[in-house]
Amino acid sequence: MGKRRRSIDVVAHILQSASGGSTRTGLMYACGLSYKVTQEYVFLMFERGLLDYKPMEATYSPSEKGLQYLAIYEQMKILSDMIDLIKKENY
Repeated sequence: MGKRRRSIDVVAHILQSASGGSTRTGLMYACGLSYKVTQEYVFLMFERGLLDYKPMEATYSPSEKGLQYLAIYEQMKILSDMIDLIKKENY
């Protein structure tokens, strides 16, 4: 069985997948999520201002706030990788 992803990773993956504009179904397949889980994440992310929605195209894309989230997420990921590397060197 696969490793369970953290919510912050799922949110980042959805934002990355929506970067060019994506339908909810497209996000579901790109992120490997069930329909129900995709609905829940997209709703919460839209409600919190991380995703923009274009009704005429039925597509989602990252908002300015979503892009800021991704930038901070990438910085945290780099720091986390550095910490893991230091831990391995010390053991």
